[in-house]
Amino acid sequence: MLIFNYEDAYLRAGEDINFLWELLNLLENNAKAQLANIKNFLEQGELFEAYKEVHSLKGAVLNLGGEKVGAFAKEIEIKLKENNPAVDIPKLEEYLNEFIKVAKEVVKSKIEV
Repeated sequence: MLIFNYEDAYLRAGEDINFLWELLNLLENNAKAQLANIKNFLEQGELFEAYKEVHSLKGAVLNLGGEKVGAFAKEIEIKLKENNPAVDIPKLEEYLNEFIKVAKEVVKSKIEV
């Protein structure tokens, strides 16, 4: 499982490297709010709302080639669907940050070539 599947992300961005860069920046900005929402929903015991945010985040990262973070988000989704609040959001955040860092480094190197 890849941290960042560049080939898949590039194809999904219409083979437009600049568009992929923009999408990664959007994800980086939106993910912070989504993680905060997930944490708040969990603190309030609103597992279904947390599930919806995790599902949305998972879809965004998978569409941008984030296989590892997407798979981990899926595990969290399953737990939340089973009304199990014992989920590791710090690990999700760690994986997400790792994905964004690697993806942006790879894409930036392709833009500068």
